[in-house]
Amino acid sequence: MTVSESYPSEGKIAFKDIELRYRPNCPLVLNKLNFEVQPGEKIGVVGRTGSGKSTLCLALSRIVELESGTIEIDGVDTSQVSIDHLRKLITVIPQEPVVFKETIKFNLDPSGLIGDQEIIDLLKQAGLDDLLTREPENKKAQKNEWLVTEKEEGGGKGIYFRLHDGGESLSQGEK
Repeated sequence: MTVSESYPSEGKIAFKDIELRYRPNCPLVLNKLNFEVQPGEKIGVVGRTGSGKSTLCLALSRIVELESGTIEIDGVDTSQVSIDHLRKLITVIPQEPVVFKETIKFNLDPSGLIGDQEIIDLLKQAGLDDLLTREPENKKAQKNEWLVTEKEEGGGKGIYFRLHDGGESLSQGEK
């Protein structure tokens, strides 16, 4: 199904009678699950290990297909939307932060769709503007590990600061 570029227009999500299992002979992980998330509503999903929290995200992004039921966004069955389009619409914040050995900009916008100033503004809104000016612990740090404000060849400062694998140079909260 082809959807318009304005889809989704509101962002209402509805899980309707969802049933999902990981393999044919395994028990259902989600069994007749029904709920709605209204546009702009923030929700938290809590539960013990193995209760299906992560499975909800896998189902929403169609990493795992449903056995039965539907997931709708603005009344459109997500199984009828191209996976590429659907996955561009969804942002999942994982339980454990993932930080790539790349720039702050890349880690926040791997597709390169957001302008530098917007990323800087978002960092400031999140209270992370010190990432744009922080000095490295080791004054002899290599140029590509130094925080600066402009894009430079081989690394740089500010949003072009190159992070270490796993974000070693960031606190857990910053990650």
